[in-house]
Amino acid sequence: VTELEDFHLTVKQVNDMPTKTSDIKPIILRSGDVFTLDLSGYFDDVESSTLEFEVIGSDGVTVTPTDENGVFQIKALSNWEGVETLTVRASDGVDTMETEVLVSVTTPPTVVQSSASPGNGLFSSSVWIGITALICISEIGRASCRERV
Repeated sequence: VTELEDFHLTVKQVNDMPTKTSDIKPIILRSGDVFTLDLSGYFDDVESSTLEFEVIGSDGVTVTPTDENGVFQIKALSNWEGVETLTVRASDGVDTMETEVLVSVTTPPTVVQSSASPGNGLFSSSVWIGITALICISEIGRASCRERV
């Protein structure tokens, strides 16, 4: 003879935090440029298809959310050069997952000095390329360039 007994089992639902599905590649910009970052393909959540996103900026770039969830405009400030680390957060309303993305900003080459001496065929100029200066002096039929760091 086998005796059966009834019992009640309560399963309590537990929230799983969002997960990162892939790394966000570093962003490379020139000063003054704007980049659109769409975070929708980088995170997932098993309970929810809707996540809320936040990107926290820094001193060298500004971060502005667009009207579309998970899409941000990242703008490098004019005349600023360097590397910034942005903090990216994905939340399901209960738990938040956090990661980082690097933003590298370079300044475009600009002409610092340009002069010519009319009549003698001599021309000199200095051009900044990043942090390296390329100085060239050319005379009709001859040219000489020297790189300065």
